[in-house]
Amino acid sequence: MISITLLLAGCAAPDTNEVFNNVQVQSFTAADGSEQVIQTFVDAALSAENDLAVLLPGLESMELADALIQVHESGVPVAVASDVDSSEDPGIVALLDAGVPVSLGDGSVAYFEFALNADVSWSSDQVRMTHNAMVVDRTHVLNASSLAEGDGFRWMFDTTSRDLSYDWDIEHNQIFGGSDASSLTAYDSLAKSVADNRWIYGMQSDEHLEVWLGPQERLIKRIVDATYGARSSIYVLTDDFMDEGLATALGAKYADGFDVRVIVGPNFKENSRSLSNTLEAADVPITQLPEGTVVPTLVLIDTTPDRRGKWNTARAMCLSHDIVSASRLYRAEPVLSDQLMDGSMWVLDDYDEPNSVDTAQMGALIAMWEDALSRSGGL
Repeated sequence: MISITLLLAGCAAPDTNEVFNNVQVQSFTAADGSEQVIQTFVDAALSAENDLAVLLPGLESMELADALIQVHESGVPVAVASDVDSSEDPGIVALLDAGVPVSLGDGSVAYFEFALNADVSWSSDQVRMTHNAMVVDRTHVLNASSLAEGDGFRWMFDTTSRDLSYDWDIEHNQIFGGSDASSLTAYDSLAKSVADNRWIYGMQSDEHLEVWLGPQERLIKRIVDATYGARSSIYVLTDDFMDEGLATALGAKYADGFDVRVIVGPNFKENSRSLSNTLEAADVPITQLPEGTVVPTLVLIDTTPDRRGKWNTARAMCLSHDIVSASRLYRAEPVLSDQLMDGSMWVLDDYDEPNSVDTAQMGALIAMWEDALSRSGGL
């Protein structure tokens, strides 16, 4: 009888936060959004007790830099990976001066292209780190669309998950160790190992989470595939748009009567006018946000009922960089490509109506897109 009592006492219900992935999705509008995102990163950094792994395109925020230095000086191991083109950012300079371990990567790439029988090359500013991510004590992962100051829009994933932390720790370890998007094999293919070991991360809501890490995974291609598979609507928000394949897919869906809308930012056509022109040639509705607006990349699939009034699986695809080319070359010319960017895409899959009470995470992203639409105007 005593042993049975002890057995029952040991069968307490598990903490759901330990069993499932605790994921909070937030969206921010206006200038104070940058302050909230940075403060969340600062608070997370200062909570580190065992180790802190950081991935940043650059570091302008001295508040975050000071927090990282404080953690380093407290004896907690800190490792920061950033882009070589941001080596003169005030935050990066401060970290280096304080002796914080910083790895600067994503430099230039050059090789012989046998298909063209010619040398091709990309400058270091075309090979980019686009992660704004932090792994705290291998249990807490933060990822935001941007840490830049200014008026605009931002999304942020704040997660507690050993599974996600494990995958992101592998990603950080590779980049910090020198295996970044600029690392190619003797056959000019990607040298990085696939770090996203799980396709779906269970959540405590009706939504499921996917996380894809590039360039190992073809992030733009996943968006193209989702666009062709859409059953009701495709809404795109991005600062610049530079992919012929996605432009063709959007044009085809729009011609077939699907609800297609694209919002671009003030930097539309800044990187490749010829590739951006493919979007205008697709003859889909396009609006543009005003100068000075911070614009993330967000693609919403099937967040409205289809023609029969039926709800299908809704999807929100949050990409860490602009819509860039899915290939490295366009008409034999090197272009910005997701094959040469260290980045990520967080995807929420919602199997219920996206605006229902138990899918607030998806609702936050839909609200951000609608706000961006209301602030945009004709090209």
